[in-house]
Amino acid sequence: MCREQGRAFGAVALAVTLTAGPGCGRSHLLSEGHYQLALDDSSGSGGVVRDDCGLARHPDVLGGADLDVTGDRVRLDYSLFGITLVGYYLYGDDRFSVDGSAANVSATVSGRECLLDLVTVHLDAKTLDAEHFSGAVAVKLDSRSGPGCACELWMTYTARWTEPSPRP
Repeated sequence: MCREQGRAFGAVALAVTLTAGPGCGRSHLLSEGHYQLALDDSSGSGGVVRDDCGLARHPDVLGGADLDVTGDRVRLDYSLFGITLVGYYLYGDDRFSVDGSAANVSATVSGRECLLDLVTVHLDAKTLDAEHFSGAVAVKLDSRSGPGCACELWMTYTARWTEPSPRP
């Protein structure tokens, strides 16, 4: 009797697993693909909240990002130092949060060449429609290579979809 119940439970568990599949999760309005970032000046601050070392002028800060979504998991390949940000959609909302980092990055900071021990990026986003999202991004540069290399950038942004992701 117990063996039969065990088989029945195993069959049900297998059916649930096969039905759910690896891509299960909620569907989200935001289109996958390449997005172009721009400073959000809606608050009147120019979009830059804090910039200790002139990083807002770096061309890749407002470069692009490639968005890939699987269920509630979000992957954003960000142009700044080629950092990949990974995170999740918040439950019951079309907002997401992603984080990423890079180590031993060489960069020009405030006109000075620096070896950055660690670069961390945190990005919050809210879906506006299928082709736009906006939010805040924080970039922190940690360095022991001298004064002026360690700094932070906080800014608000909007992102606009420009092209779909290439699919294999």
